[in-house]
Amino acid sequence: MGEPDPEVTYRQLASGDVARIREAARPLASAQSSLTEAIDALDSGRTTAQGGWHGTAADSAVNSIAIGGRASQTAQTRIGWAAQILDSLADRYGQVRTAADEAIGVWRSRVAGTDETALARQVNGVLSGLRDSWGQTLQAHASKLDEIEPAFNAEAGTQPNWASTATTGTLAVPPPSTDPKQVAQWWAGLSETERDQLLAARFDELGRLRGLPADVLDAANTRRVQVDQARYGGQRVQLDDQIAARARELGLDPADTEKLRESNDPALNSLLDQRSTVDRRLANANAAAQRILDAEKLAQQHGIDDTYVLSYDPDGPGRKEGTLAIAFGNPDTADNLAVVVPGTATTLASGFPNGSAADLWSQMGEAAPGSRNSTIAWLGYDAPTWDLSVATSHNAAEGGQLLAADVDGYRAAAQGPQHLTVIGHSYGSTTVGYAALDGLKADDIAFVGSPGVGASNADQFPMGHDHVWAGAAEHDPIVELTSGDWFTKDGSSTGPYDSSFGANVFGTKDDTNLLGAHSNYYDPGSESLRNLGNIATGHYDAVSGQNPLDSPLPPHLPGSDLPIVGPVIDDLGNVGKETIDIGSETVTGLWDTGGDLVHGDWDGALQDLQHTGTAVLNDAGDLVVGAVGDAGEAGHQLVHAGKSAWDNTVGRLF
Repeated sequence: MGEPDPEVTYRQLASGDVARIREAARPLASAQSSLTEAIDALDSGRTTAQGGWHGTAADSAVNSIAIGGRASQTAQTRIGWAAQILDSLADRYGQVRTAADEAIGVWRSRVAGTDETALARQVNGVLSGLRDSWGQTLQAHASKLDEIEPAFNAEAGTQPNWASTATTGTLAVPPPSTDPKQVAQWWAGLSETERDQLLAARFDELGRLRGLPADVLDAANTRRVQVDQARYGGQRVQLDDQIAARARELGLDPADTEKLRESNDPALNSLLDQRSTVDRRLANANAAAQRILDAEKLAQQHGIDDTYVLSYDPDGPGRKEGTLAIAFGNPDTADNLAVVVPGTATTLASGFPNGSAADLWSQMGEAAPGSRNSTIAWLGYDAPTWDLSVATSHNAAEGGQLLAADVDGYRAAAQGPQHLTVIGHSYGSTTVGYAALDGLKADDIAFVGSPGVGASNADQFPMGHDHVWAGAAEHDPIVELTSGDWFTKDGSSTGPYDSSFGANVFGTKDDTNLLGAHSNYYDPGSESLRNLGNIATGHYDAVSGQNPLDSPLPPHLPGSDLPIVGPVIDDLGNVGKETIDIGSETVTGLWDTGGDLVHGDWDGALQDLQHTGTAVLNDAGDLVVGAVGDAGEAGHQLVHAGKSAWDNTVGRLF
């Protein structure tokens, strides 16, 4: 086994004794009792002196007795503080010892065939974390004991404020729902000792807050991921053993899950359910750990100083596929911060937008040399899969509230003025749109490859139409299928790419074919990424507009924004637009080919012919996709008239 024996670390942790710690506080209780007697005696002596003794000497004696009495009372109080600290230390050790016992129990209960190296790594991770936390707790408590000044030396001074003792047991952590500004104020009011102690012992609670500094959230959430990996890995081993034992009692094969379920044994079903939950959480924790490693590697490749894990949840909303947010560069000190929100089918295991965020960070540096920039890969919502859930706005509405809340946290933690942009791709744009309708505190929002954003006019968003941006590649099938106007709350047929919507439509031209057009908005060197970099740094004059012939949508025709009939008018415009595109691409391609042949550029002529063929095929494909999309659009408009008809017909396409 390549890993150290967990028993070694466990023995270090188990060498303490709660009873011995509490025993250390007993002499303090005796001292308090003695001081009570001394205070009574001093009071009696002062009364006697005042009654029968007069003059300067008498006054001096009475004053000395009074000082002694006050000092004794101060000493009594401070001894009480010391006893409280020791009592808190005993409680904390009891918690550490219980957790250590549970961890070593997982190791000691391993069965034959267990991967001992992997299990030892998990158990050692938990035990090492507990050991480090206990060491920091000891130091913090010892520091507080040292801060208790001798009562007679400090009697004339001001007592330190011990109203909120620095022990984690009495220091309250705000609940996760606390306003981020209040969280930021709370953290700013803590001493360094208190912060270190909380981060060591209460990291799980800290990691769930909004408004804390990025480095604090990173330390807390990185630790949470590691602990979850060990915790759920150990629980899985225990459940496997329990399931196997119960299966043998029932005469069943522990490996035959189907037969185990069919047994309808309540105890066995409960264990199987628990294992399913643990498996899901373990998979999410492992995926989060891998995404963190991926981000660190990307940061090195892009020359980014640091990454920060701003949030993490092994469950998350909806289908409980986990949530994670990773920042590239420090978001607290950034002049420009951009949040990248991914779309359909994104999970911690697949499609997490680390690459998009890293590429955008580099592009922002090119757009604004010398500026401090940060980007956040944000998956804090349940991105729908390619099923009926993608045809509704439910996930976007729920996710929008979560996104707006997280952005509030980023704002609260910022150390100075900051330009903040939120960018949504695909269904992520719908989530950004709903967040903006909920008051998202962004300076700019941008939609790429959008099926719809909830609003039918850019001025419905708090940042106003001048700061609402939209881009769509010519052959983006999602935009063609939806016309970019699904999910509007008012049921209109107006989306971010329509002129009447009022957004700034920017250029996204590239040579991507029909199949890749929806996924390349963050490609390095693309017009789309250049424009996003300029938007995210506030360089609006450098943003290029879109050529009408490069739009995936037909030109606006009168009545195309009306419910029900609008898609029919769009359909007519789309056929005309793609027919023109085919003619234009063919003529342009043949012209370029002729020019290359005149100049003897045979390779160039071949490439031009290939491009012409690809372009014509793409435009022909757009006609097909557009036709399906228009049928879907018509069906989608009927949702308000008959939801079941949609669910059972066109809705099945998605």
